[in-house]
Amino acid sequence: MLFGLAATGPPLGGSGIGSEGVRVGETQHLSFVDPKGLLHTQGFDDPKVEFAKAIKDLEKRLKPGNPELVLNSFILSTTSFRQINWWDKLKTEAAFAKAHVLLQKDEPDTYVAKMFDLISKSIPQPHA
Repeated sequence: MLFGLAATGPPLGGSGIGSEGVRVGETQHLSFVDPKGLLHTQGFDDPKVEFAKAIKDLEKRLKPGNPELVLNSFILSTTSFRQINWWDKLKTEAAFAKAHVLLQKDEPDTYVAKMFDLISKSIPQPHA
């Protein structure tokens, strides 16, 4: 199941959350957040994990008509790192975050901030 965040009303001060996702200036952010356990997934090549890459491919295809659209996907894992590190013993918690898999149990105070940090890093920077 995918969850979205939406609110009604106009964005305040040129940025905010609206029914179209989150707008910051002219940039529109739409992020899919899937809270789930990962014990029965197939590792980093599982389709649910790979969706974070697939959605970026979709973003590229949509860019010509939607230049200000930024798409992201995240899994908020209810499974701890030590329970799923069998996927690939070489992967670290940072590698999971880079794959947009955030670990709620291991980082209960920081996983939401980490998600927003990853979203902010996907914002296109203006060319100087």
